[in-house]
Amino acid sequence: MKLLKGCLLTFFITACATSSAPPLQYASLAVTPDLLLSSDWQTLQRFPPRFPKEAVYKNKTGCATVEYVITESKEIVDIQVVAASNKVFGQAAAEVIPKWQWQKLAKHKVPVATKTQTRFDFCYGQTCTLSALDDVCPGKDIVYARGMRMRMN
Repeated sequence: MKLLKGCLLTFFITACATSSAPPLQYASLAVTPDLLLSSDWQTLQRFPPRFPKEAVYKNKTGCATVEYVITESKEIVDIQVVAASNKVFGQAAAEVIPKWQWQKLAKHKVPVATKTQTRFDFCYGQTCTLSALDDVCPGKDIVYARGMRMRMN
């Protein structure tokens, strides 16, 4: 029985150690910073991510900067959290980007695959003025997410 447990433990440890993130398709592509701030992209419907419940319960604010590639066919690939004050903010930010209305952009909008970054500031119960997080999460293309607790009677 101990031998079986030892074998299973070794198997799980080995399996976890050998699994890795899929290779990035556009790893060598240079980042075009603040791309979505230009007037060409103003028609893109962007919305903030859901404020992570864990952060609401703990009254946490924070940020995340996410890098991603917009392909010629307006698909979002190679999503990577490059900076985050907390992993829950990075996860929420990475999940929302593919949900933006990319397919509604004009056909000529993305002539070649383009890599860019977006910063997300998560503010709890107040207006987002988190200049202290500028060192943690780089970027001028910022999407603000506000969280607040609702009282249930």
